[in-house]
Amino acid sequence: MSVPEPSIDESRPSYLTRWQRITYLKQQFWELWRRDYLHTLQARFKWLKPNANIKIGKMVIIHEDNKPPQECILGRITNTLVGADEQVIVADIKVKNGTIRRPICKIAPLPDA
Repeated sequence: MSVPEPSIDESRPSYLTRWQRITYLKQQFWELWRRDYLHTLQARFKWLKPNANIKIGKMVIIHEDNKPPQECILGRITNTLVGADEQVIVADIKVKNGTIRRPICKIAPLPDA
Protein backbone atom coordinates (compact mmCIF):
# COMPACT_ATOMS: atom_id res chain seq x y z
CA MET A 1 0.00 0.00 0.00
CA SER A 2 2.61 2.52 -1.06
CA VAL A 3 2.16 5.79 -2.84
CA PRO A 4 2.59 5.49 -6.62
CA GLU A 5 5.88 6.76 -7.92
CA PRO A 6 5.66 9.96 -9.96
CA SER A 7 6.17 9.80 -13.69
CA ILE A 8 9.71 10.81 -14.59
CA ASP A 9 10.47 12.91 -17.65
CA GLU A 10 13.87 12.14 -19.08
CA SER A 11 14.28 15.45 -20.87
CA ARG A 12 17.56 16.03 -19.00
CA PRO A 13 19.01 12.59 -18.22
CA SER A 14 22.26 13.90 -16.78
CA TYR A 15 20.36 15.38 -13.84
CA LEU A 16 18.57 12.19 -12.83
CA THR A 17 19.72 10.36 -9.74
CA ARG A 18 20.32 6.61 -9.87
CA TRP A 19 16.93 5.95 -8.23
CA GLN A 20 15.16 8.15 -10.79
CA ARG A 21 16.91 6.36 -13.67
CA ILE A 22 15.89 2.95 -12.33
CA THR A 23 12.33 4.18 -11.82
CA TYR A 24 12.26 5.61 -15.33
CA LEU A 25 13.52 2.33 -16.85
CA LYS A 26 10.94 0.36 -14.87
CA GLN A 27 8.15 2.64 -16.08
CA GLN A 28 9.37 2.33 -19.68
CA PHE A 29 9.51 -1.48 -19.41
CA TRP A 30 5.95 -1.75 -18.13
CA GLU A 31 4.66 0.70 -20.74
CA LEU A 32 6.31 -1.28 -23.55
CA TRP A 33 5.08 -4.58 -22.09
CA ARG A 34 1.52 -3.28 -21.88
CA ARG A 35 1.59 -1.66 -25.32
CA ASP A 36 3.41 -4.38 -27.28
CA TYR A 37 3.00 -7.78 -25.59
CA LEU A 38 -0.36 -7.50 -23.85
CA HIS A 39 -2.09 -6.40 -27.04
CA THR A 40 -0.77 -9.44 -28.91
CA LEU A 41 -2.66 -11.61 -26.42
CA GLN A 42 -5.88 -9.73 -27.22
CA ALA A 43 -5.59 -9.98 -31.01
CA ARG A 44 -8.95 -10.74 -32.57
CA PHE A 45 -9.16 -11.02 -36.32
CA LYS A 46 -12.77 -10.37 -37.17
CA TRP A 47 -14.34 -12.23 -40.09
CA LEU A 48 -11.06 -13.41 -41.59
CA LYS A 49 -11.22 -16.88 -40.09
CA PRO A 50 -13.24 -18.43 -37.29
CA ASN A 51 -11.69 -17.92 -33.85
CA ALA A 52 -11.92 -20.44 -31.06
CA ASN A 53 -14.02 -19.28 -28.13
CA ILE A 54 -12.45 -18.78 -24.72
CA LYS A 55 -12.93 -21.91 -22.66
CA ILE A 56 -13.98 -22.16 -19.04
CA GLY A 57 -10.93 -22.65 -16.82
CA LYS A 58 -8.59 -20.49 -18.94
CA MET A 59 -6.24 -18.10 -17.10
CA VAL A 60 -6.56 -14.48 -18.24
CA ILE A 61 -5.17 -11.02 -17.57
CA ILE A 62 -7.90 -8.45 -16.99
CA HIS A 63 -7.28 -5.08 -18.63
CA GLU A 64 -8.27 -2.21 -16.33
CA ASP A 65 -7.81 1.35 -17.56
CA ASN A 66 -7.48 2.88 -14.12
CA LYS A 67 -4.85 0.48 -12.74
CA PRO A 68 -1.08 1.03 -12.87
CA PRO A 69 0.71 -1.33 -15.26
CA GLN A 70 2.44 -3.31 -12.51
CA GLU A 71 -0.89 -4.28 -10.96
CA CYS A 72 -2.23 -6.78 -13.46
CA ILE A 73 -5.31 -8.65 -12.33
CA LEU A 74 -5.10 -12.38 -12.99
CA GLY A 75 -8.16 -14.56 -13.01
CA ARG A 76 -9.70 -17.80 -14.21
CA ILE A 77 -12.81 -17.96 -16.40
CA THR A 78 -15.71 -19.59 -14.56
CA ASN A 79 -18.63 -18.90 -16.92
CA THR A 80 -19.18 -17.45 -20.39
CA LEU A 81 -22.11 -15.81 -22.14
CA VAL A 82 -22.48 -16.23 -25.88
CA GLY A 83 -24.14 -13.95 -28.42
CA ALA A 84 -26.47 -14.80 -31.28
CA ASP A 85 -23.50 -15.85 -33.44
CA GLU A 86 -22.37 -18.42 -30.82
CA GLN A 87 -19.26 -16.36 -30.00
CA VAL A 88 -18.37 -15.57 -26.38
CA ILE A 89 -19.06 -11.90 -25.62
CA VAL A 90 -18.88 -11.76 -21.80
CA ALA A 91 -17.04 -13.85 -19.23
CA ASP A 92 -17.31 -14.29 -15.48
CA ILE A 93 -13.82 -14.35 -14.00
CA LYS A 94 -12.81 -15.63 -10.58
CA VAL A 95 -10.20 -13.31 -9.03
CA LYS A 96 -8.71 -13.31 -5.55
CA ASN A 97 -11.46 -11.05 -4.15
CA GLY A 98 -14.47 -12.77 -5.74
CA THR A 99 -15.98 -12.99 -9.18
CA ILE A 100 -16.23 -10.20 -11.75
CA ARG A 101 -17.89 -9.96 -15.15
CA ARG A 102 -15.98 -8.42 -18.06
CA PRO A 103 -16.51 -8.18 -21.82
CA ILE A 104 -14.21 -10.29 -23.94
CA CYS A 105 -12.41 -7.19 -25.28
CA LYS A 106 -11.17 -6.36 -21.75
CA ILE A 107 -9.47 -9.70 -21.08
CA ALA A 108 -6.35 -11.29 -22.55
CA PRO A 109 -6.00 -15.08 -22.35
CA LEU A 110 -2.59 -16.28 -21.29
CA PRO A 111 -0.81 -18.76 -23.55
CA ASP A 112 -0.86 -22.39 -22.44
CA ALA A 113 2.29 -23.56 -20.74
